[in-house]
Amino acid sequence: MLLDDSRGRRGYRRQGSSVGWWLLLLVLILGGGALWYYSPDALPGWVTGWLPGGPETTTLYKWQGENGSWHITDTPPEGVAYEAVEVRKDINVMPVQDD
Repeated sequence: MLLDDSRGRRGYRRQGSSVGWWLLLLVLILGGGALWYYSPDALPGWVTGWLPGGPETTTLYKWQGENGSWHITDTPPEGVAYEAVEVRKDINVMPVQDD
């Protein structure tokens, strides 16, 4: 765009100087999103407080009964050897574990 300054000189105003700032902002946003997606544990605590949480987990307890059948509950049994298993709440199937 051709401009006249107060002293009568003509020149061109530099356009596109703000494009660099927008490009830098876009790169930072995309980089932060990739970091959050691929390794959310690497983010500092003050950042993770702003972001939506990942899948929640719950602890289930697995033990073998007297007749050999397996039992799974959300409370640990008394007087029986058990195994604590962490399970994601957004999945409705427990993974197969080879003993």
